[in-house]
Amino acid sequence: MTTPTPEAPPATPRERSTALFVAAFALIAVVATLVLVFGVTRPPALLAITQANLTPPDGIAWMSWDDRDERQVLSVADVRGGGSTFDIGSGGGELVGWTDRGLALFEWKDRGRITYVDPASGIVVASEESGYGTLSLDDRDDVVVTGWGATHVRLRSNDALVWSVSASGGYTIRSGWISPDGDWVALVDSSGRILLVPADGSTPPVIWANVEPHSAPYRIVWQGTEPGA
Repeated sequence: MTTPTPEAPPATPRERSTALFVAAFALIAVVATLVLVFGVTRPPALLAITQANLTPPDGIAWMSWDDRDERQVLSVADVRGGGSTFDIGSGGGELVGWTDRGLALFEWKDRGRITYVDPASGIVVASEESGYGTLSLDDRDDVVVTGWGATHVRLRSNDALVWSVSASGGYTIRSGWISPDGDWVALVDSSGRILLVPADGSTPPVIWANVEPHSAPYRIVWQGTEPGA
């Protein structure tokens, strides 16, 4: 006759708590290891524009939306990386050009009007009728980005390779905008940097400006760009 095996006594609350703690600690260790190995975005080490022999003929301006304060921000960078930032509120228009008159903002609240802002002070210096519907407000940028880990940046117009780089984690280029003369590209990367690179890809990019993580640029306009161009 077989003697039945006695059942193990139920775990005490202390034993259950200890087991849960050990399991949670092991899970945290596994997640931390995966993040360290695969998930950390390490941006490529690049020279700042002030350290490199790479200077564009003109500056850039860009619009961004500050997620923290829920406001629009207008920023400017000159050819050596200096610049200014202006708060233009939650409905301050759309950046569509940079002419001798200033930064051109298309006013959504007053359709058909362009307001010109001084790039040094942020003060409105002129305003004029533009004719609604005549401006190019397409949000599509000038580059196509492919790859994961190895990122390849090409011009949308002719498929020319601008930059190819291998980087860990989820590093990538979010957008790019070509200069009016076609010789330069301003790139926005996933680490909150605006990069400058020759359009022919002859040299690596340099860091033109650093942007707050909560305020990523969504439109860049080069100096010398007419509204609607």
